[in-house]
Amino acid sequence: MKKILAPMMATALIFAGGAAFAADTAAPAGKAPPHDRFQQADANGDGFITKDEMKAQQEKRMDEMFDKTDTNKDGKLSKDEMQKGREAMRQKWKDHKEGGPEGGPPPEGGPPSKDVPPDAK
Repeated sequence: MKKILAPMMATALIFAGGAAFAADTAAPAGKAPPHDRFQQADANGDGFITKDEMKAQQEKRMDEMFDKTDTNKDGKLSKDEMQKGREAMRQKWKDHKEGGPEGGPPPEGGPPSKDVPPDAK
């Protein structure tokens, strides 16, 4: 199970991390803006992210994701915890794509409404 779990979580983090580094919109409340995430990953402050710096950042995020998913805090993920964690991640992504929880307005600093053309700001 452990051999399967680590690659699955790493893949999820790579995709999530890639989207975070590629994003150029303002971050939702409580999240660092994309340029701050770059600075956080650039541990030595040289303006570049090395493979080791990226691995360290991804490991930190994977630890945070594991801790959030491990709801009973036993240091292991059950099938139920994995399923609930996956469902929560899907819902969060759906909310983000739709502009906010349950299709409501986006949180302050979130993505612009689909109804407003990008050049109409």
